[in-house]
Amino acid sequence: MFLYNLTGDEAWEKIFAEESMIKSPKSMLFSKGRQGFFGIGVTNQFDKSDVPFCQHWAAAAYLTCPHPRHYSELYQNLKACVNAQAEAYNYGHVANRPSRRAANDSRWQTSQNLQLVMLAHYIGDKARRQQLEHIMYTEAGWAMGRNPGNIVEMTGLGERHITDVYTTGRNDGTPESHPGQTPFNGTETWSPGHNGGDARILLNQMYPSWTDGGWPRQESYFNQRYFWVNGEFTPRETMRGKMALLAYLYAIR
Repeated sequence: MFLYNLTGDEAWEKIFAEESMIKSPKSMLFSKGRQGFFGIGVTNQFDKSDVPFCQHWAAAAYLTCPHPRHYSELYQNLKACVNAQAEAYNYGHVANRPSRRAANDSRWQTSQNLQLVMLAHYIGDKARRQQLEHIMYTEAGWAMGRNPGNIVEMTGLGERHITDVYTTGRNDGTPESHPGQTPFNGTETWSPGHNGGDARILLNQMYPSWTDGGWPRQESYFNQRYFWVNGEFTPRETMRGKMALLAYLYAIR
């Protein structure tokens, strides 16, 4: 779809329309499928409903298209789907959460994937835009220190920023790791018994216990630089949503 935006060649718009998952006002822009959003093991899935998909960026391209749109029904369905899934997946949870967070990623504690909310804000009327702008600023504020750990969930920013992360920058002659990076604070077991891939080695040291002690999930950050299962920085899992959110808020300021 971005190629249509760039060239104006309707052949690219036709391909987008044919491959779009939006078939009705109740379709979805993304689905985690059977085995998770990141597609783990989907190569052996033969039922299409089991395979995850994501068309956020194609949707963004069509909603912001500078050329005539030739698929009016698809366009209207797309807007309806954006509004419905943004509410169901993101901002519809805000009022029920003490954190008032709209992000809804079960595995990555620090990801802030509000792409659907940004799209809903873009196409919304004045009242809806004001509502969603507040929700986005509230979510952004969580990572900037409005959280149980009272920390900035990013290296190099402010007095309370995260310091030890499994990432780069410690051998370049400048103190600390490279700035602007966020770990995903995982508590999973990727490689049992291996120091870097088994979060239980960290969790077993906690009192009260991590499982039954009532710890806020946000406090799964451990100030260490060696366990990738907990402290790894990855653009896809911890930064793409945050970068999009902060850039969008900056653009509409």
